[in-house]
Amino acid sequence: MFVASRWCGAAFLVVLLCGGSGAVAHELDDYLREIRAKSPAYRAALHRWQAADAEVDAASALPDPSVGLGVFIQEVETRVGPQKQRVSLSQKVPWRGKLALKGRRARALADRAQTALNAIGLRLDSEFKTLYAEYFYVGRAIAITQDHLQLLKDLEGVITERYETNAAQYNDLIRIQIEIDALSDRLITQQEVAHPVKAAMNALLGREVDQALPFPESLPNGDRPRDPKTSSTLLNRHNPTLRGLDFQIEADRTAVDLAKKNHYPDFKFGLDWINTGSAAMPGQPESGKDPIVLSVGVNLPIWRKKYRAIDRAAASRVEASIQQRQDARTHLEAQLKRALFQWDDARRKVELYRDQIIPKAEESLTVTTSGFQTGENSYLDLIEAEKALLEFLLSLHKAQSNQLKAAAAIEVAIGVERSAEAREVSDHGKLD
Repeated sequence: MFVASRWCGAAFLVVLLCGGSGAVAHELDDYLREIRAKSPAYRAALHRWQAADAEVDAASALPDPSVGLGVFIQEVETRVGPQKQRVSLSQKVPWRGKLALKGRRARALADRAQTALNAIGLRLDSEFKTLYAEYFYVGRAIAITQDHLQLLKDLEGVITERYETNAAQYNDLIRIQIEIDALSDRLITQQEVAHPVKAAMNALLGREVDQALPFPESLPNGDRPRDPKTSSTLLNRHNPTLRGLDFQIEADRTAVDLAKKNHYPDFKFGLDWINTGSAAMPGQPESGKDPIVLSVGVNLPIWRKKYRAIDRAAASRVEASIQQRQDARTHLEAQLKRALFQWDDARRKVELYRDQIIPKAEESLTVTTSGFQTGENSYLDLIEAEKALLEFLLSLHKAQSNQLKAAAAIEVAIGVERSAEAREVSDHGKLD
């Protein structure tokens, strides 16, 4: 009767292992916030964006003015007196529109740096969610295997008692011990697998790799992915890689316009003050008057071959960025389609195992257990029913794990979290 009660307790275990937790989403969000706060990769990208953003104002500013001091080694005698020192002030002024183009290019590069920050954030989130899902599966597998291992050990005790009373054969005892050894080996493997997964999660969290980390009790429930056309639209609109390449194309096109401006000269305005001593002849009018010289200069962009080469290089960079975006979009759309399939497949398996197969396997185990107690079923029938339930439970949690992994891949592809996707569709009615 003890074995029967233990075996029927498996039904309660199934309920616990299949149930959800309202706190799991909050727990996962806490982990993701910790990653953003501590990840060196994310912090480095944040500082690169801040640096690029700070360069925008600098790019559109005038060059620094120049101040010069000259001393006449041999004073130049003039009618009003000898010239002794010369102080000059000059300012370079680029051709009209050059500074604005430089500022626009710097802004596009800063925006690209921001999209790179977003891409790293999404990648880190996806990596952690994938590990989180795997860690959940390992934890569930360990719990299920431990419980079923204990059930087999209880059954071993019953068979041992029957063997001692000649109600069971020695081969029966050996068979159950083989099953116990095989399941024990599986449990050891599952426990060992948990260590590298935990280490990878701690590394992303910026913790010591051996720090204790509890197994997740459940996984967040995601909405069913939207239809492929909508997801593809979101990908083109929000994916940070594509957005970054859009900004790179804008920066490269601005560089083309800037290269064309280089065909025109830049100006240089100057002001010189010359310190003049008193005239040698007393009573000389304007004796010692310091002259002031105003000057204007231009550079001469006469090497046309050089500037045409610069134009060609700028145009080639634009075309390279366009082709790079097209290649990235094609690969991302393929990744999105694969992730959508994986999500749908995992969701279908979750519903199949949770709603149909596992309840039937529970019922089969209950009936087989009763038959074993009355002698209608053998212990082999009981072991087979138990093994079937074990595998179905593991398949359920593997499907739940794969569903979260696929959801993380979808978020990386479309560039927004699923909750943000739902908000956008709600705000705009439908996407163009």
